[in-house]
Amino acid sequence: MAGFAKFTAVSILTFVPILSSLAALVYTSGAGAHDGLIISTVIALFLVGLLFVAFLPAWPIAQAISPRFVSPMQIVKATKGYRWSLILVFFAASSVNKLMPSMSSATNVGEAIALALCGAVVAAATLVLTASIAVTAWKFAARRDASLAQL
Repeated sequence: MAGFAKFTAVSILTFVPILSSLAALVYTSGAGAHDGLIISTVIALFLVGLLFVAFLPAWPIAQAISPRFVSPMQIVKATKGYRWSLILVFFAASSVNKLMPSMSSATNVGEAIALALCGAVVAAATLVLTASIAVTAWKFAARRDASLAQL
């Protein structure tokens, strides 16, 4: 149970940069602050957040099975040589959900049910693909960093 709690907390922590930049974007657009510098800064923070997520898919797994704190830098250093593959696969996995047509394209109940079922299959496949990315990144990191392999 403690491993699951650590995994969940670190997963949420991994997405904080993206979520905070999106919150800042919503706040600035709602406040009427359409200054180019503010919007550019928020978009840059969003892109940095995406890279943060792409570089650290192994961090929640490593933290969940470790009795001590595993720093994000330790994971980033351990995945050296694998980083661009992580980014490519991260963006490929995030676009898999776009394979399904929109639910609004259904013209009857049967089509809506079929789209819902296919959407569930695609969502499950995306979840499995994302978990596979995280496990592969962790295995790669554990091979490169002996302290991670002892977890």
